Amino acid sequence: MAPDPVLTEPSWRLLATVGIGRVALSCGALPVVLVVRCEVDDGRLLLHSNDPSLARAAHAGDVVAFQVDDVSSEGAGSSVVVTGFLAPERESVVSLSPTLATRTELSLGPPVRGSRVRGPRVAS
Repeated sequence: MAPDPVLTEPSWRLLATVGIGRVALSCGALPVVLVVRCEVDDGRLLLHSNDPSLARAAHAGDVVAFQVDDVSSEGAGSSVVVTGFLAPERESVVSLSPTLATRTELSLGPPVRGSRVRGPRVAS
């Protein structure tokens, strides 16, 4: 199967190499973002997750947005967002049929000073 023409070759390359992305969907009329494994198999985009909300969305043929990125610690890189319809493939695997895709070159700049995650402060 040939890659979908909605996606350019650089987008397919990024999708095929990152291995992990985020899928945004609606669950009970509320937005949900799931971290999922992804792969490109014979020109198809497959998402792997044990989360039942992804399987439900696939069985319903829902439209979702899927995002992957490759960003260096300096903030340079690229991001691909694919919008399309889900379909069930096999247990814990769904396919995403792209209808729209965008690839963005990123230049986020250096890390924000003091942006390290810290635990809550406890008053003594």
